[in-house]
Amino acid sequence: YLAGVLEKQNDYAQAQIYYKKIISDYPLSRFRDEALYSLASIELSRGNFSASQRYLSLINKKDKVYRKKSLFIQADIFQHKKEQDKALAIYQQLIGGEDEFAKIALIKAAQIYQEEGNYSEAAALIKKAQQAGVDSSSLRFRLGYCLEKAGQLKAAVKEYFNALYLFKDSGSKKYQVKVYFRIAKIYEKLEQFSEAEKIYAKISALDIPESKIALERLKEIKNLKP
Repeated sequence: YLAGVLEKQNDYAQAQIYYKKIISDYPLSRFRDEALYSLASIELSRGNFSASQRYLSLINKKDKVYRKKSLFIQADIFQHKKEQDKALAIYQQLIGGEDEFAKIALIKAAQIYQEEGNYSEAAALIKKAQQAGVDSSSLRFRLGYCLEKAGQLKAAVKEYFNALYLFKDSGSKKYQVKVYFRIAKIYEKLEQFSEAEKIYAKISALDIPESKIALERLKEIKNLKP
């Protein structure tokens, strides 16, 4: 318990002392694997990948929970080393399960594909995560963004609206404005200028710095409309 508190306080040196004592005092208990996992996490945060992997290698592979948790650290190490294919291979292995680890792996794999510009694959994985019960305003926004980048503009608009209206806590006013602007830009691309005007009108009514931008865009759209 004390080691965990120290780690949360970023007192890694003292936390490591307690974790190593746990390993020494309880070599056959599950606390050992928990301590090894925590030590691997600390070394990862410090960028000491070799040390992190060394602790991971000592975790009892028969303990399914810590075996899977250790795989996430290994995947993080691969990502830090720009070895995305190896990280994805780990996530694909975890995605095959039906537990919480599979859900996390879906989101992490989607993030890699998004960063690599494979927006269609990222969107597909986010949808799988949603089907597995993972959902939030930020996830809906990410799905909308990936769909937009993949050229699926109408589907993107739907998810952006979902990000705003499906959740009670849909973020700050700044976040809402960011979503509205993306929706408005898509409507302009689709030449649905009347719909774009409605969105810019919503932004201009919020009495924020971005309201001036929305008002200017409203004037420009009037000149674009047939």
